Amino acid sequence: MTIQIDAKLKQRKSPLPPFFKGGLELFFFLSPFEKGGQGGFFLNFSHLFYNTSFLSTIRLTFFLTFFLFFIYFPSFSQDNSPQLGVFGSFVLNRHFPDFREIPGIPSCCPSFESGIGFNGRAGLYYAYPLTKSFSLSAGIDYFSKNGLLSATESELINLSGARINGKFEHTLDAVFNTAGLNIGLITKLSNTYNVYLGARPGYIFSNKYEAQEKITEPADRGIFLDTGTPVRNHSKGNIPNPELFSFDIEVGFSAGFPLNGDSTLMLNPGLSYSIGLTDYVKTVSWKISSVTASIGISWLFKPKTELPNEIENEKKEPQVQQEIISLKNNKSDGNITQKTKGNEKNDTTTSGEKIIIKAGIKSVGVIDGEEQPFSRIRIEEFLSKNIKPLLNYIFFDNNSAEIPGRYKQIIKGDTANFSLKKMHNLPTLDCYYEMLNIVGMRLKATPEAKLKITGCNSDENTEKNNIALSLARANAVADYFIKTWNVKTEQIIIESRNLPAKPSNTSEQDGEEENRRVELDCDVYKILEPLTTTDTLREITPPIIRFYSEIQPKIPLRTWKITILHLGRFLKIFEGKDSLPDRVEWNLNGENIPIVLGLDSIAYNLEITDTLGNTYQTLPKTLPIQQQTLIRKIEEHLSDKKINRFSLILFDFDEYRLNPQHSPIIDLVRENIQANSKVKILGYTDRMGEALYNLLLSDKRAKETATALQFKSIKTKAIGESLLLYDNILPEARFYCRTVEIIVENPIEW
Repeated sequence: MTIQIDAKLKQRKSPLPPFFKGGLELFFFLSPFEKGGQGGFFLNFSHLFYNTSFLSTIRLTFFLTFFLFFIYFPSFSQDNSPQLGVFGSFVLNRHFPDFREIPGIPSCCPSFESGIGFNGRAGLYYAYPLTKSFSLSAGIDYFSKNGLLSATESELINLSGARINGKFEHTLDAVFNTAGLNIGLITKLSNTYNVYLGARPGYIFSNKYEAQEKITEPADRGIFLDTGTPVRNHSKGNIPNPELFSFDIEVGFSAGFPLNGDSTLMLNPGLSYSIGLTDYVKTVSWKISSVTASIGISWLFKPKTELPNEIENEKKEPQVQQEIISLKNNKSDGNITQKTKGNEKNDTTTSGEKIIIKAGIKSVGVIDGEEQPFSRIRIEEFLSKNIKPLLNYIFFDNNSAEIPGRYKQIIKGDTANFSLKKMHNLPTLDCYYEMLNIVGMRLKATPEAKLKITGCNSDENTEKNNIALSLARANAVADYFIKTWNVKTEQIIIESRNLPAKPSNTSEQDGEEENRRVELDCDVYKILEPLTTTDTLREITPPIIRFYSEIQPKIPLRTWKITILHLGRFLKIFEGKDSLPDRVEWNLNGENIPIVLGLDSIAYNLEITDTLGNTYQTLPKTLPIQQQTLIRKIEEHLSDKKINRFSLILFDFDEYRLNPQHSPIIDLVRENIQANSKVKILGYTDRMGEALYNLLLSDKRAKETATALQFKSIKTKAIGESLLLYDNILPEARFYCRTVEIIVENPIEW
């Protein structure tokens, strides 16, 4: 059966952050009624609201929990004995991934968004009493956080000439084994019931995975042509780029029932919920929270006493009901005031004056590093011709000759459907990962071309002097061209060596990774020539908005938050705790602000919470937005410009001089420069080396390119590693950062 993709069904993503996908928190508070205690429960709905941030939700949950415990529970005279215990647990792990694939693991999944797993937890702990109501707890445990991530993809497929709905199931079964340190505070509600609040820093000492894609419908006939089975992209092993440490916050409820006459041996059932604050893989967003049901046994080290303490209940003062009121005024800073109602009391200073909190926030634009006042945000679309170079290297994993899964490979029967038109509007790295197919298609269409494939290794550790490995890598690439694209064998020349002719720094891990590669060189330029695409470019002015905020008087803060929204939809949230920063920057070009009908303004405001839990909020301010789309420019015959972007990559490690491979691109840039053109050249580097050295190196690259263009008015700017174009975890991304970007603006009339 031949499966042909006709149209992909888009997956709707939840607007909530991954921490809060689907969940209510249920907390119980119990104590023996016969001893004058109280019981009940409450639901915390706070994290179901989109405008509640993660940290704010945690604080709200813990604040409400302790508020209820401290206010509604009488204090009991209890046995304050040190306690040593062991426990075992049944765990439900809830995974919150947000990624399509993990670099190094073959996958074509549209998106992993959830997962679930069941496993165990075991450990021991020691609790030392601080007061009659509180104990400090410390312990160690083993915690396995496994989970099965799954996603179903629906596509229209061609089955015997008929189009039917097909379903593909993508799964990623992962296991993270951790050892952790538990530190927390135990609140005793009675002699039987306790509440625990704590933190768990953990060490992730092992991780495993098994992944695959499977045809589930039609289940009786569907197979993949490249495997001959209903399964493909099957792989397993260690997860690439794992994190070494994790951090969880945990809240729990437990009970203690005596197993002997003097109550020194206790049975301890419990229920807890832990929220993972850290990702488990460096390259993607993947957090894990868990519900744990446990059973334990503990020993109490009780001193001998003659008389028991009497039980007394503490009397609570009536609580003042507070109301926060934002007062409008004519000032531009939007002052805010807190008033307090209840029992005829007001918040006052020691002199009897009412406390008035004034807060203000303002915004300025930042263009080319300089602040400028602005009255509106301008979003404009331009036609853009982009030159995207093809890095002529294929990188391999350590001691492996298998082409990594991030490089796109197709089956022989699908080569006729491959087209360079698919490269339009694709990011540069996504185009690069199609390089095997781009080169294969060009070789097949140019039978006179000769391609030299040179296999290399890092010449370190297991790859030391391993010429056979280098040869196997070169053969793997050659086999793909020959078997998939029907390239003639006489077009291929295979060579092998240890280090590349121009190796990267062998003293760094990044350099070793970059030297594990296959190099492609061809006697016909068009085989490896850059891709030329016509895209729609969007430019936002000012590119950066800087927010300044202040409060008077300078009161201690628990949290602060700056919110930017449009018609109730959150575009950006900046937040933190403790002190309010003097300024916060919003990089608009780094945001995906949609161009939609009716987006004529955005609003922003400041919200602060003091250490007593009182919240204050400024009145919202608005920023007008002006949109200039290509359609509007054409319809209204407005003046416009075309922005062409050209990249010169293939700068070798620590090199700034141009080489003969750059000459065709330099000639192409010259052809696109007019007398009235504006030309700017930006120089970049990767992360390897010192920041100052990289800044100077990027400056040399930009000026060397400007000299080669021979145009009278060119602006150059050195960026260095201060702005990495791509995530430098992978070697190809570092090579693509060793570049200069040439921006040519030409005026046009519609």
